[in-house]
Amino acid sequence: MRKRTPSCLLNSALVAVLLCANSAWAGPGEKTLYSFTGGASGSYPYGTMIFDNSGTLYGLAGSAVFKLTPSGGGSWTENLIYSFSDYPGPNLFFDSIGNLYGVSPSSGSNGCGEVYQLTPSSGGGWTENIIFGFASSTTDGCNPTSLTIDPATGNLYGTTQGGGSSNGGVVFELTPTGGGGWTFAAIYSFESNSSQDGIDPIGTLSVDSSGNLYGTTNQGGTYENGTVFKLTKGAGGWTEAILYNFTGGNNGSQPLAGVVLDRYGNLYGTSYQGGADNVGNVYRLRPTKGVWVITVIHTFTGGPDGGYPSIFNLAIDSAGNLYRTTGAGGFYNYGIVYKLTPPANGSGWKETVFHSFTNGADGGNPDCGLVLDSSRNLYGTTTYGGAYGVGVVFEIQAH
Repeated sequence: MRKRTPSCLLNSALVAVLLCANSAWAGPGEKTLYSFTGGASGSYPYGTMIFDNSGTLYGLAGSAVFKLTPSGGGSWTENLIYSFSDYPGPNLFFDSIGNLYGVSPSSGSNGCGEVYQLTPSSGGGWTENIIFGFASSTTDGCNPTSLTIDPATGNLYGTTQGGGSSNGGVVFELTPTGGGGWTFAAIYSFESNSSQDGIDPIGTLSVDSSGNLYGTTNQGGTYENGTVFKLTKGAGGWTEAILYNFTGGNNGSQPLAGVVLDRYGNLYGTSYQGGADNVGNVYRLRPTKGVWVITVIHTFTGGPDGGYPSIFNLAIDSAGNLYRTTGAGGFYNYGIVYKLTPPANGSGWKETVFHSFTNGADGGNPDCGLVLDSSRNLYGTTTYGGAYGVGVVFEIQAH
């Protein structure tokens, strides 16, 4: 029987855990760029925001897409650009000509979800085009959870949490054709009746320079604690390889988030549970003589250093620093923004907590990924808090 994804709640006793010796707690302050008011401005933002070429931020708030435009003097102007009838999935991205893409997990005629495109018009409006609706749970998959683009080809790749040949979820590909059309293919179906395969993919896929896909499954695998997988395209189609089976315990379990690659081909991700305090960790997978070797580079305590990292991928900069949020933990138990710095001179990875949210004007529960600008400033959202209690957009000058 499929397990339910656990809620992002911390045992209050964990807040009293003392500060870890390898963590630094002097970081830049948080600046609230915008406090959502509800109604016409949206509420309860989530997901990972993106920038356009002009420095405008786009993100998701409730069932709407918002944009936040810098308007001089440090102020920002917010507008909702499109409202859906259902809640969209948690990530957006642009193509090379400025169209936005995402998924709606439970929309469509049979409730199995859709992939959408938002096209800007000259008058400032946006038009929604459904580029694929999941019609058959068995062949197409059901409930898409993520979407990404291969910039080299323009192909879209995503995962569905359910459906497929044995209801373990699928990886799908959408290939653009002439005249604005798209060709859909379910390129891999996870086998829920096999102890060797993962099931329940949730996190966003990553694409390397050769077009290979990397992702995670929240459940399944040899130990039923989730997997990291790779899909490679060959003459006969796509082939899956399980790179790592999570064992639980200190190595972690339930990798809700996907993985990101550094310039050396190493993979980085987070597990929602596991670690010494069972509130998750950050791990690296390094290819070594044909075997992927895991190293846990940070274990959360659930106290001031955060806990329970959720479904959003880590952000990585050119120096290999990793950035993200936890929706819980911190000094006030409303989540943190942190940085992990690679080892220097034989030391271990160092965590720096940039901000511990109070659920006041600064927001609370940052259930989001982070986006970096060219100066390595960080931008994200909190689901709650702010002037009206329905979330904020924040900036942290992390340099």
